[in-house]
Order: sequence, then C-alpha cells, then structure tokens
Amino acid sequence: IILSFIHENNLRDALLTYVPGSPLTGVETTHTAKQPPVETEIYIQLLIVLYLLDNSLFPAAVQCSKDLAHRVAEMPTRRTTYPLAARAYFYYSRAIEASGIVFDVSI
Repeated sequence: IILSFIHENNLRDALLTYVPGSPLTGVETTHTAKQPPVETEIYIQLLIVLYLLDNSLFPAAVQCSKDLAHRVAEMPTRRTTYPLAARAYFYYSRAIEASGIVFDVSI
C-alpha cells in the first residue's frame, strides 16, 4: 500500500522504516499517475501508527505518531483533513500514554 500511494520518496522511506521486515527502503519508483490527495497519505500513516500500537511497538508508535502530528500541524488548513488531524492527535497522545512516557504532549 505504501509503495502504491506514497509518491514522495522521503516520506515513503520514513514510513517503511516503521514496518518490520520491509526490505524496500530506498527503492526508487517512477509514478506517472497523479499524486494522491494528502488525506490518503495521512490515513496510511494512521494505519501504520495503529499497527505499531497493536503490536506493542510503543517507541516506534510514539515517533511515527509524533511525525504525523507535526506533519498535520504544518499543513495548510483544509476542512477535509480535520477528522484525520483529530485522529492523529488522539493516537499521538495514546502512543505516549501506552509507552509510559510522562511529559507534555504538545506539538
């Protein structure tokens, strides 16, 4: 899924590092199709955070959700991203809570 929908090489490689057993980091792909909406990329990253939380990979979940929260905070305001941004912030605080880290959950 990541290789199909994420066209930006840096983001794709960063997301693949969170998936255990993915030997495809650093693979250059050429996409002639139109870039998917940013909502698709956010949703895929949310799925990765959920995967990490479900498999008790809390340090990776904290880092991935922190990256997602920063990415959402820096995006231009689009109403279609509001529900996804809310989920991103929720899972960021959930990952911190599950990892047992006690500090300020500010972006």
